[in-house]
Amino acid sequence: MSRTMNELLRRASEDPWSLDLADRRHLAAHLHHAQEAWLPMLKELAEPPELDDRFPAFLLETAAFAELRAAIAGQNQDPSEPPRLDTATADTLQRFVDLFRRYLAQVDQKSRVNR
Repeated sequence: MSRTMNELLRRASEDPWSLDLADRRHLAAHLHHAQEAWLPMLKELAEPPELDDRFPAFLLETAAFAELRAAIAGQNQDPSEPPRLDTATADTLQRFVDLFRRYLAQVDQKSRVNR
């Protein structure tokens, strides 16, 4: 893993909000398997509006979200069943989704201004 990727992973784990659009895209490309694994589940679990493919579900693989990742994984033992979460985990997951929806909106606004 390159020094740049290590730095991005460290920053994402310490302060995921510190990633600008270019950083997020670079990290997303590196963690594309995590994105493919987590995004469909998040689409099922999150409240509307539905998440689009740009949502950074891959961030669940960073150390910052290890507890949430473990809580989700621990409650979904049977992959043939639809995912179900206890109320506390569902609330934490929804907060994660809502915060990153706002983050994406802010990043999009900044990128439009800089064009």
